[in-house]
Amino acid sequence: GRTVTEAMAMGRPVVSIAANVRELDHHHHRGVVYLGPHWTVTDQQITSAVSGLLGVATDVGAALRSAVDGRGAQRIARLIDLAARGE
Repeated sequence: GRTVTEAMAMGRPVVSIAANVRELDHHHHRGVVYLGPHWTVTDQQITSAVSGLLGVATDVGAALRSAVDGRGAQRIARLIDLAARGE
């Protein structure tokens, strides 16, 4: 989740592998290659995914950056502030 979002904010494509069951439901965008849960992923799948991203890295940067507005921390701080005030 967070690492993928950080990579997207920087416009960097990424290979994503779920480390646990909770991560199976994460949503992904173009430029994020999701391979599934770690217990099913092979070395060949990782190699293939990385190779595939090398060819599109510059093409997907703008799309990835546009999917993340960079204001998530502000939204969380606002929610904490509202909760602290009982709103």
